[in-house]
Amino acid sequence: MNDGVAARLTDDAFWVGIGRLKSELRIEGKSIVAFMNNGVAARLGDSSFWTGLGRLKDEFGVEGKSLVAFMSNGVAARLGDSSFWTGIGRLKDDFRIEGKSLVAFMCDGVAARLGDSSFWTGIGRLKDEFGVEGKSLVAFMCGGVAARLTDDAFWTGIGRLKDEFGVEGKSLVAFMCDGVAARLGDSSFWTGLGRLKNELHIEGKSLATLMGNAIAVRLTDVAFWSLARWLHENVTKDLARFDDCFWAAPWDTVRSVVELLMSEYGFKGPDVPARNRFWSRVGKEGGLERLRDHLATCRTTGAVTRHVAWLNGGGVGSGARRCAFVRPKLVHERVVQPPTVQTSIASFFGRS
Repeated sequence: MNDGVAARLTDDAFWVGIGRLKSELRIEGKSIVAFMNNGVAARLGDSSFWTGLGRLKDEFGVEGKSLVAFMSNGVAARLGDSSFWTGIGRLKDDFRIEGKSLVAFMCDGVAARLGDSSFWTGIGRLKDEFGVEGKSLVAFMCGGVAARLTDDAFWTGIGRLKDEFGVEGKSLVAFMCDGVAARLGDSSFWTGLGRLKNELHIEGKSLATLMGNAIAVRLTDVAFWSLARWLHENVTKDLARFDDCFWAAPWDTVRSVVELLMSEYGFKGPDVPARNRFWSRVGKEGGLERLRDHLATCRTTGAVTRHVAWLNGGGVGSGARRCAFVRPKLVHERVVQPPTVQTSIASFFGRS
C-alpha cells in the first residue's frame, strides 16, 4: 500500500481507473501493483493520462506487462510532452522500434534524451554507417552506449571494428557486451584483436561471438593465448563455439579433458563439448577425475556419447568412436582349436 493508494480506497475514480487498466490495457494482479509507482495512482482521474496510455497501446503496441515496464522508466511524467511523442514516433518510423522493443529501448535514461539532437544524430549514424537498427539498436543502446554517442573515441573505435575486423550490424551489437565499449580506447585491447585476426584468423561474426564469451578481459592473459593456439593447431579452428566457462577453466584441466575425449574415446575436435553446462561441472576441482571414472564404466560408445551430451546439455556431434570397456570373449572364442591337419593322397600311401 504505497504511493498514496491507501488514501484513495474510497475514491470511485480510483476503482474506475484500475478497472479500465484491467479491461482495456490487460494490467492486473502483480502488474497493477508495479504500475502504481511514481505517483501513477494520483493520475487515474486525469483524462490526458488515459489518452496517453491509449496512444501507447494503439500506435506503438505497448500494453499489459510491457506498459508496466515502460511506465517504470519515468515515462508517466512525459505523457503530456509533445517532444516525447515526436521522439517515439521517430523511433517507430525511422528505426523500426515499437512494442516490446520500445520498452527495452527506454533504458538507462534514454527517454530523457529524446529531445536531444546529438542523440538522434548518433543513432542515425549507427543505422546508416553500421547497419544497426530495430531490435539490434535496442540491444546496442542498453549496453550503456547511449552515453557514448558524443564520444569521438567511440566512433573511431567502431569504425576500426568495421574497417579492420569486419564487425558491423548485428555482429557489432553482439561484440558490444560486458562493457567492451569502455575498452575501445585501450591499446592493449586492439593489440589483442589484431592477434586474434592475424594468428588465429578470427574476425567478423566469429570475433563478435568470441567476444560475447567474455574474452575481452583475457586478451592480455598469457594462459589464454597458449590455450587458444593449442586448440587452433590440435582441436578446431572454430574457437568461437566455446562458451565462457570453457575459457575460465584451468588451462591444464581443459587440455586434459580434451585429450581424454579425443585420444581415449575418439571424439573429433569439432565434437568436443563447448557449453557452459559441461565446463562449469568438469572444469572445477575433481571434475576431470569424476568424468574419467564414469566414462571408464561405459560399456558402449553410445553410453559414452550420451553421458558427455548430458553433461553438455546438448548434442556433441558424432560423439565417441571408442570406449574403454573390453568385451570378455565368449566360450567358443576361448577354446583353442587344434591345428588343421592337411593330409595329401601321396602322404597317405607313404609316398613322398
